[in-house]
Amino acid sequence: IEFPNGDFSNPTFREYDSSRERGDGLVNSYVLALEKDKNGALWVGTFSGVSRLISEEGEGSFENYISDFGQADQLSNNSIKNMFTDSKGRLWIGTQTGLNLYLEETNSFLQLGRKDGLPSEYILGIDEDSEGQLQVATTNGVFTAIYNESMQTFVHIEYNTARDGLADNITNKNALYIDADDNIFVGSSKGLSVLSNAEASIVARPFNLGLTTLEGIQKKGQGFVSIKNRIENEQ
Repeated sequence: IEFPNGDFSNPTFREYDSSRERGDGLVNSYVLALEKDKNGALWVGTFSGVSRLISEEGEGSFENYISDFGQADQLSNNSIKNMFTDSKGRLWIGTQTGLNLYLEETNSFLQLGRKDGLPSEYILGIDEDSEGQLQVATTNGVFTAIYNESMQTFVHIEYNTARDGLADNITNKNALYIDADDNIFVGSSKGLSVLSNAEASIVARPFNLGLTTLEGIQKKGQGFVSIKNRIENEQ
């Protein structure tokens, strides 16, 4: 979107799409996720892989990345669920079969999955807290860990599931948020869960929700608060 002569009342749009006639178009026109890397380049996640915008001129020029079966330095899957750039400038790409870390120096990817500690390889959300811990929402709870670059794997791994108080192990796509106090909000079809690192008892917060039940479970000074709407028709 552009505003000629600074006129915000008359925006113009530039459209980019895929084309079989040219090799530098979007890998697929069905866009699922957008993210800018540490260099300001726009990454576009689609059903058929990832495209990185190289030039905005004309119809746009993209470099495309796709999964190649048996190739460990490529994407683990072409169906992109989410993308996230962490505080160290690392670009993470979540798919339905694994988490991928972009390696700029080789223009390739490192695939991370169950062997690296992930409880599920279906990635639904990625975020980072103030201590540099990645929070990864999956179909089997929330995965917390620090990525060790020298070992190329995760360390200090923790898991949070329904047994710890999550409303549901399966979170909704991109329904993961961390506030300035490192409270982790996780949305699912069964409610909103809040993970607080505070050791104090649960404190009520002004949610813009009509609550009928507030449940809390705490373990070792930590715990999820599950927020659910339970509507019962009383005779």
